[in-house]
Amino acid sequence: MRHAQYDMTIIGGGSGGLTAARIAASLGANVLLIDKERLGGDCLHYGCVPSKSLIHVARVVQQAKDAAKLGLLLANLDVDMAKVSEYVQGVISRVAEGEKAYTEGVTVQFGRVFFKSATELDLNGESISSRTALIATGSHPAVPNVEGLEETGYLTNEDVFDLTRLPASIIIVGGGADWCGVRAGLRTPEGKSHDYPGT
Repeated sequence: MRHAQYDMTIIGGGSGGLTAARIAASLGANVLLIDKERLGGDCLHYGCVPSKSLIHVARVVQQAKDAAKLGLLLANLDVDMAKVSEYVQGVISRVAEGEKAYTEGVTVQFGRVFFKSATELDLNGESISSRTALIATGSHPAVPNVEGLEETGYLTNEDVFDLTRLPASIIIVGGGADWCGVRAGLRTPEGKSHDYPGT
């Protein structure tokens, strides 16, 4: 079994972990950045970036609708959610490419990690020594215990940006910044959305 040594190990490759890795490496530290599957975290894949991209699309649609006030008549304005989803995923890919600068001079590995002691870790069966560790693992959506929810179906921030068609209606439970963006971007054709601040 190979044994690797680092000055700092960062667990979690989201915005916090990426920033910490960049700063530590710029100060000369030998840094290991670990994530379970991919870099970028919630902000890139399920939060800030896709919600702002969706808001941009919604604004463009609204501007096109408002063009009639200027005498520009549109024959028919339909929203192709599959293309909107493709656009959102494209923005995510471009931002991810730009974030590669954060890992220059940093060792990046993916997989399952656990602590054997304060300075010893195991990553996919490989033993690692690290003088210090930073845990920046972020969060996951909490699904509320609402009767009938499982049968009805629901979306979380981890799958809402993969929609390929605009839902006829949507109820949003919670009022975080990302979901306010989803609300703005996913207004139904009738302009209806129902918001519930939390459970």
